[in-house]
Amino acid sequence: MNSIPIARLTHQVFTFLPKFKLIINEFPEEVEIIKRFSFLKPRYEIEGLGLSVEGNIWDMNFAILQDGREIGSVDQRWLAMTSTYDIKIEDESLESVVVAVVVAIDYVKAQSHNSSSASS
Repeated sequence: MNSIPIARLTHQVFTFLPKFKLIINEFPEEVEIIKRFSFLKPRYEIEGLGLSVEGNIWDMNFAILQDGREIGSVDQRWLAMTSTYDIKIEDESLESVVVAVVVAIDYVKAQSHNSSSASS
């Protein structure tokens, strides 16, 4: 069975605050997930493809918007034995974008958790 990757996530290491580059194969523009300075709790922004996220990234309950229009959402199931997410896709033509963004945000959260655990 041949597998074809739909996206590539790269952690850019030589930046002051964490920054990730997401390249989705079917789109020429790249997406950046950037940690912004915040005193209260970690805050990330998504730049590129007109994307934004509304909701609670840290609890994995959020909507993904493109130019203000919801294209998908994710909700984490808390009573499951493993990390389980319900992903809803509103626009099938943007399925790879929604899935790639959800996976990227989950990875960014894991990296943030690992780096804060290592510094404790």
